Amino acid sequence: MKMARKDLRRWRAGLTGMAYLLVLYGLPGFVAPVPALAQSSAQPITDCGSEYGAAGTASNPAPGTLGDAVQSGGAWTFACGGTIPVTSALDVPAGESLTLLGGVEAVTLSGGGASRLFTVEGALTLDGLTLADGQAPAGQVGSPGGDGGAVYVGSGGALTVEDSTFSANTAGNGGNGASGAAGFNGGLPGQPGGDGSTGGLGGSGGNGGAIYNLGVVHVERSTFTNNGAGAGGQGGAGGAGGQGADGASGVVGVNGGQGGNGGAGGNGGAGGA
Repeated sequence: MKMARKDLRRWRAGLTGMAYLLVLYGLPGFVAPVPALAQSSAQPITDCGSEYGAAGTASNPAPGTLGDAVQSGGAWTFACGGTIPVTSALDVPAGESLTLLGGVEAVTLSGGGASRLFTVEGALTLDGLTLADGQAPAGQVGSPGGDGGAVYVGSGGALTVEDSTFSANTAGNGGNGASGAAGFNGGLPGQPGGDGSTGGLGGSGGNGGAIYNLGVVHVERSTFTNNGAGAGGQGGAGGAGGQGADGASGVVGVNGGQGGNGGAGGNGGAGGA
């Protein structure tokens, strides 16, 4: 029996809708391909030796480098492979949209245990990449450690992550507390020395080993391994007690003053989450 033309249109529309839902939401084991239009319009990153290129700088990166992509915005595909060292956090500013797509060869962006990888106030999409060994900055004396070992997403930022891996990224450690001040020395004969003051509180550890988010984050089909929050800083040492003054000689001697007590050590900072 032939299908009426109206029913045929409905049947085709239903198939189109099902295909759209499969691509949009996915099924177990199903990975939606990157649209051909996005791939064809993406510019190539051809230099994976460093983030700015051998002759480039942060303000003037060489063409075809990761730094060039971050500075220019738009969609970029890696046409090279290997590990790209990131020596300082790459900033995606407000108003910029940047998409980084993995290519045929595996690409790892590495902070080398010394640098965060991205700070995002605009829109960043990462697809098919590994982000490893990012390190948020440590806190100064008594202050908290930095958040977001690999990526820090600011209040106006948006991060989309697909088919990527975050490995061994760490938030910053809290700064150690300040040492307490020493007590005063006795002045007059027989005067005791003053007590030392308490050491300062250690700073709290940073939060979000892989990603710290104040904006919008969307993650699909990605792996997180061995990422960690920052450790709290140690409490500061207590100040030394002051020296007692010498005794005075005479018909009736005056005993020397007692030395002051040392101050208590400060409390350590809390670890990050």
